[in-house]
Amino acid sequence: MASAGTVAEYSDYIIYADESGDPNPASVDANYPVFVLNFCVFRKDEYARSVLPTVTAFKFEHFGHDDVVLHEQDIHRGKAPFDFGQDSQRKKSFRDELNDRVAGFDFGVIATIIEKSRLSQQVVSEPYELALRICMEQVYAFLESHGQENSITHIVLEGRGRKEDADLLRAFQRIADGYNDLGKVMPGFELVFANKSSNSIGLQIADYTAYSIGRNYVSPARPNLVWETLVKPKMFNAATVFPASM
Repeated sequence: MASAGTVAEYSDYIIYADESGDPNPASVDANYPVFVLNFCVFRKDEYARSVLPTVTAFKFEHFGHDDVVLHEQDIHRGKAPFDFGQDSQRKKSFRDELNDRVAGFDFGVIATIIEKSRLSQQVVSEPYELALRICMEQVYAFLESHGQENSITHIVLEGRGRKEDADLLRAFQRIADGYNDLGKVMPGFELVFANKSSNSIGLQIADYTAYSIGRNYVSPARPNLVWETLVKPKMFNAATVFPASM
């Protein structure tokens, strides 16, 4: 965690994080046996200048107001307000335009994939904490390369409940205090829990991209427009997979 005396300023970057799949290691879906944690890394100036006004204008254009939350599952399933009166062409046009808009933004993606079906061979009880540690290590290395490692960088994610958030905060503090494979204290990171009713555009982009990462890993031959045109070009590195393949 950041502390007075070690951090002088806010960093140039902000991170929005979201997950895909169930982090419970005992619950394995044969059709989607993975847990994915996705970090979307934005420069704040780009986020304020381009992302916010573009997505807001997009919502006004399609819904007449900006209170709509762009939830990937609802969009994929055509759930209201994304049903568009069952007009299939309008639904496709909406999805294609949303994909094009987000693809045009300048941001990076860091992701960890936990293959839960293989965890029985490992001493791992908390896939979320493991994925968080790996993502934090990678984004710390990125910030360090840009001279931003000691500035305050917020990691924003959706709150999951009082107990879950408290457990995750403790895990986050352990990682930031040096319990990581880099062996480094990460003084600049601060965790922000957004309310589930939050209309955070950054969180909506993280949600929109997370599932495509897991789906590409599970079914690489299956068509995956979001992965191919949007996420893949923005990956800092290949997604880290745990356990690693032998």
